Amino acid sequence: LELLLLLLLLFLLVHKPRFRAFPSHRAMRGCAVVASAVVRRARLPVGTWSALRASGPVVAQVLLVPRCCCRGFSSEATSSSEAGLRDRPGLESSQVSASSSSKHGAERVVLYPPGANAPSVKAEKFAGHVAASLQDGSQVEMNPIGSPAMWHCLRALSVGPCSADFRVNWVSNAQSPESSDAGNGEARRTLQLLARKGAPWEEFDKNISGGCFVTRGTQVEQLAKKLALELRGNDCVTLHTWADAEEAVAVMLKAIAIAPSLGDGALVRCSAGSVRKDGQEVPRVIVHVFKAPNRGAAGPEFVAYPPGGAADEERKKVFNDTVRSRLTEGQTIVMECRGRDATASAMAALASVRLRTGRFQVRWVDAFGDARDGGRVPRALRVRVSSGETWEEFNAINFSKTRRLQVGKDVKALALAIGSEVKKLGGVAVHAYADSLPCVFSAVKAIASVSTEHSGMSVDCVPSFGWSDDGAGGKSRSIRFYVRRAGKGGGGGGGGGG
Repeated sequence: LELLLLLLLLFLLVHKPRFRAFPSHRAMRGCAVVASAVVRRARLPVGTWSALRASGPVVAQVLLVPRCCCRGFSSEATSSSEAGLRDRPGLESSQVSASSSSKHGAERVVLYPPGANAPSVKAEKFAGHVAASLQDGSQVEMNPIGSPAMWHCLRALSVGPCSADFRVNWVSNAQSPESSDAGNGEARRTLQLLARKGAPWEEFDKNISGGCFVTRGTQVEQLAKKLALELRGNDCVTLHTWADAEEAVAVMLKAIAIAPSLGDGALVRCSAGSVRKDGQEVPRVIVHVFKAPNRGAAGPEFVAYPPGGAADEERKKVFNDTVRSRLTEGQTIVMECRGRDATASAMAALASVRLRTGRFQVRWVDAFGDARDGGRVPRALRVRVSSGETWEEFNAINFSKTRRLQVGKDVKALALAIGSEVKKLGGVAVHAYADSLPCVFSAVKAIASVSTEHSGMSVDCVPSFGWSDDGAGGKSRSIRFYVRRAGKGGGGGGGGGG
């Protein structure tokens, strides 16, 4: 076996210029078998493996390729249509985010899917990274732009050693995703896939008899409406298309991301696989779309850390996307805000969530850290956020029945006014200029002080972005806090949406 391995390496090194494309699946499988046998039985001396890797990149490519890369789009390796998939575009950059890790136990790994016309070797590497990360128990994040990238994301989730459960939602692709305008917001958004390890292939349902076949001519909005309607009366809806249909795969993923906003706002989860029918050369990719678990059962609270004044735009964007993703999944978020920068960052993230409002309660707590000023413990704002009603339901509130309060310098007076308005009319809108960090900070401090100034009164708040007169005949970006009694999801109240 040792001799066979050395002959194989010699052959690869001599004929290295001929290997311009990635070796075939059969060749990779054979090399993997020989290499694994030698490593397992021959007991090579220490340092031999490193020397073999250093002998040439072609050797490392062949011997270190994951076994899952030998699979086709189908979950059955022998039934895949390798001819239709071998020449698909590949990975443009299969890098792991600097803030993540592909090591065992990592919480989230960010992988970048391929674009158009990339070599197949990179497609296989991308699929291998996805499969390995899922097997390690990590959550894989992918943000595809364009139909080829979406196709490779779905393919990567369909060729691993087991199925993958994933969610699809829209995230901002801009550095300051604060626009509430539908047209502008759509231009700034891209798909985000969050995947985790799923069930074994033996448990994956390959029945497509009652599913919906998707083509490149299928309209995204019409398919999204059908999904939303079907999920009202069914626990699962099955979508399927040809495995090499890039445009149809993109239509499916976009429709799944849009469907919650057309229904009751509840998120859906998906599971992907493929099957090849007798007499058909090209397999079909299958996506099962399930109803999400009930809200409130999404697991423990998630602790988020709002970026401070020294944070760059990339870190703020990551924080905003994390908040949106966790709220969309139905999780409760807890944040401790110390200072005006962290508080303003937290409020901006909550005001820009989509589908459902980000409803929060805030109170004063002793901040983490050492005591200051001779034993005085610093104070902080503890914000607890949960997913509220849909924006459509929120904007249906009759805001004209309540007053609008402007933020001033006196936090205690503002807290007294907020509590009084909530007692009289059930709600009140507090307006602050979005680019004025002191105003936003004062507004949140006043909301946290309501329970102190009004004998334990409990209130919650929904922030939203809007526009206000700047005093010079123009408009200025504002953030509005609609405050009402805690636990009240609707009813008459004011100020949020116009």
